[in-house]
Amino acid sequence: TGQKAPQLTEDDKLQLEQALAVFDCVPVWLDEALATKFYQEFCKGVLWPIFHNVVDIYGDLSTHFWDSDTLGTAWQAYMMVNRQFRDKIVEVYNECDLIWIHGFHLLLVPSFLSRVLHVAKVGLFLHTPFPSSEIFRTLPFREDLLRGILNADQVGFHLYEHSRHFLTSCVRILGLPSGPDGRGHMAITYNGRDVNVNSTHAGVDPDKVADVLAMPEVEEEMRQLEEAFSGKFLFVSIDKVERLRGLQLKLNGYERFLKENPELVDKVVLLQVGLNAPERDKDFSRCLDEVRAQVNRIRKRFGPQVLRFVEGQGRHLASLTRRLALLARADCFVNTAVRDGLNKYPLEFVAAHKVIRPTQPGILLLSEFTSTMRVLRGPLHVNPWKVEEVAHAMFTAVQMSEEECRERHNKDSNYVMRHTSSFWAYQNLLDLKSVRKTKDRMQLSCVGLGLGFRVLGMDAGFNTLDSSDVIKAYKPTRHRLIFLDFGGTIHVNHDQTQSVMHYAVASRILERTPPSEETLATLAQLCSDSRNLVFVVSGKDKEYVTQALGAVPGLGLAAEHGLYFNWPRKELPTDADGQGGGRVWETLVPVQDQSWRRITQNIMDIYVQRTNGTYIEEKGSALIWQFRDADPEFGFLQSKELEDHLTGVLKNFSVDILRGGGGAMSDGYIEVRPQGVSKGVFVEAVVERMMGMDVNPDFALVVGDDSSDEVMFESMSTIAAALQEENYPVDLFTCTVGKKPSAAKSYVNDAEEVLDILRSLAKVSMSVTRYYSYGDLVNLHDQDQHHHTQSQQQQLDRTALDSSSSSQTGALLLANTDLGAPGPQSPPREGMSRSLSTPSFRTMPAQSSVNLSMAQYFQQIDEGEEEDDEGIFF
Repeated sequence: TGQKAPQLTEDDKLQLEQALAVFDCVPVWLDEALATKFYQEFCKGVLWPIFHNVVDIYGDLSTHFWDSDTLGTAWQAYMMVNRQFRDKIVEVYNECDLIWIHGFHLLLVPSFLSRVLHVAKVGLFLHTPFPSSEIFRTLPFREDLLRGILNADQVGFHLYEHSRHFLTSCVRILGLPSGPDGRGHMAITYNGRDVNVNSTHAGVDPDKVADVLAMPEVEEEMRQLEEAFSGKFLFVSIDKVERLRGLQLKLNGYERFLKENPELVDKVVLLQVGLNAPERDKDFSRCLDEVRAQVNRIRKRFGPQVLRFVEGQGRHLASLTRRLALLARADCFVNTAVRDGLNKYPLEFVAAHKVIRPTQPGILLLSEFTSTMRVLRGPLHVNPWKVEEVAHAMFTAVQMSEEECRERHNKDSNYVMRHTSSFWAYQNLLDLKSVRKTKDRMQLSCVGLGLGFRVLGMDAGFNTLDSSDVIKAYKPTRHRLIFLDFGGTIHVNHDQTQSVMHYAVASRILERTPPSEETLATLAQLCSDSRNLVFVVSGKDKEYVTQALGAVPGLGLAAEHGLYFNWPRKELPTDADGQGGGRVWETLVPVQDQSWRRITQNIMDIYVQRTNGTYIEEKGSALIWQFRDADPEFGFLQSKELEDHLTGVLKNFSVDILRGGGGAMSDGYIEVRPQGVSKGVFVEAVVERMMGMDVNPDFALVVGDDSSDEVMFESMSTIAAALQEENYPVDLFTCTVGKKPSAAKSYVNDAEEVLDILRSLAKVSMSVTRYYSYGDLVNLHDQDQHHHTQSQQQQLDRTALDSSSSSQTGALLLANTDLGAPGPQSPPREGMSRSLSTPSFRTMPAQSSVNLSMAQYFQQIDEGEEEDDEGIFF
């Protein structure tokens, strides 16, 4: 709660804190200047109009946006106050407490809390309307506010209308679609977390209303009102004096009612209570002047008895005792707000009449723009902008029979008695408590700086990929598998960063940018190590993949998610340009009937004509309908229609229909491609071919950056687990680019970090091929302990093994048979496990006979025969 207090000394503050502690309340003390900038300039001057769907371009409000200095200082004050509330919450927070934040004044508190209380369950409830996305997007800091809200676990509104606007803003501004959560609410998936969005209208406490009405001073107040308005039909309104409350529209309607029904002039009275709203500054003063002018005109025309206007300080006029006395006497409560948030006065009117006059209750006359109009079924509802409709509703209320009033009142009283304020709070807190938020802090990860800070929902163990761990596992292994995505992983997608560029590339107006020479050199170094089997698996067509990477010897390529691939070869057949274009491409599945392409193209063309911002992209054997630039909602609806249409038409063809993204901001698309093709299936096929040649991988590195790479992570993890059960352990590293929810076990920040790791592995490979391995050093140690002739016999055995290994490796490297074709088997080395004795994929580099003792070897190092800046890898 917030209240501007007079200047207080430190002793005053201490005494007040002690008094509030009895009610489990703690104050947040704000500097007066800071409070003014926070509340009046920002909350009431900027946010309040926007949240009520007001953008006054030609009025005073526009200066808040045009004066960047004023707006900037107000925004800084808003953030500072939100931080102070965060600090106080952290100060009093205990484990397992529920944090429930209220109001648009504290929209950033969930974001600030997520920095320090990662596992705390945080709810946020907005008591104001939420604007349409077109209004909300006029705020310069719209993304920061939305992200602040979405760092809560639960977001509540009084009406679905308000939550719908919020969900739409999330789609249009952040590209976050929503859907049912299975428990009667909506949910937004934000960074791997489900943010629940519910709509429950607050109520009142009927028992409290009955207790107040039984107080002697309230009974005296009601007696005085009865005497003052004896024999009169009393209209009562209680509103803040600001234009959105619709006072002027109400007075216009009342004037029209008196004009059309002169016989009722002496029988009716309108008592309008106007509560001061100084925080609205010029809006309040202008509205007050206009209302006074209208009141004087009506009183002058029809007599002073028809209208009473009471104005003054809100806390005196709207105190609960005086308000309930006035509501209990009223025959009709009138609210003609143009845009309103939570207003409990109509609910208190129903509760008061159930206690005071159950047999002769009054009637509610409410604007259709009020929140209570959506939950009560008994009121007369009007469009306040339609003056004649307001006048007619007032006449209907005066003429309504007691029986009809009772029927309407009974409908409303049933709702008010069941949906109390305590029931509303219990529902919201129960939903907040049921939020699935693990206590294991390893499952929640933080990312971003400033207001872009957010908490990601991650699987336990998801951490930054440690290159030292990768290198440590890489060095001793002999059968390494490396799968790399292309765009966004080892090559930055400059052509994907902007929609215009993406369209230009997809339409072949522009050429895609090639990978850097450094990237190609790093891949070549990795592939030169005979223990490595390296594949670049791309979703692009094979022509571009060949053009970009075909010149790298020993590199395996897979295009169109693995549909087309070629096995690594040491010697590449070249085309006329010498670019490696002579590679022999195989197919993962048979590519035969292509008649589906013409049918798909024609159907997609129709949807392109009907949906602005969409286009068709051809990726080799696949056709893609891109709706990333379309209206988020309409584009998604059209994509669902297209998906259903294609599913029915292509059901007899061997194709898969895939959906990507989900909105324009999420790179949404519908793709049709041959059936049974994915990067995960390709990974399984590669391992199957290796195992068919009796070669099991003992190291695997899988790196990708988008959703198509997730199946690659999953497939390799499944394979590694299966090999582990057969006692063939695999050092597996799955890594996604960018910190986000993923099936991978680790992440790196960008493509440059991927290249750094690959460069480190390439350096290890180049060093190990020039120097003795750890196994060689072990043999040297054995020579110091055994007879020289035994050492010579060991060396002869090793030479024979290298010869056998070279024969088998050549068969695997040059194989162009179907995946899974078996190959020859070499005998295991005595005294070693099978996984370490299996020959490598390619011929090992020739090594001279090792006939030195350990002491002799280190003596050579001391004599300077070792190259500079190199070492022995263990």
